[in-house]
Amino acid sequence: MSKIYIQNLENVISYNSSLAKDLTLSGSLHCAGYAKLVGLFKSSASTDVAAACGLHFKQSADYGITWDLTSASYKSTANAASAISIDIVGNAIKVDFYNGGSNSASLRFTFGLRPI
Repeated sequence: MSKIYIQNLENVISYNSSLAKDLTLSGSLHCAGYAKLVGLFKSSASTDVAAACGLHFKQSADYGITWDLTSASYKSTANAASAISIDIVGNAIKVDFYNGGSNSASLRFTFGLRPI
């Protein structure tokens, strides 16, 4: 019989509420010593097709003074959840969500850091 080890990751960025149209949520954290940012994302509304809309991840080599790398961007489809895993190459990571012209009655995301 093989053993299965489950990591209980601490939530480092989390949001669970509504969001009116044309608003942005933003958060950043230091992530030196971690290999991945993993989490779930779900919205009750689809994001606009404009490039600025959706969930965006940026990374910084200088702890957030400049955001050097846009590592991933995700669009939301109404009521469809997404599992997200981002390789960390910087010392800080920033998460931005902009919903564009759609109200989100329910917006949820939660992310944790997986150690190296």
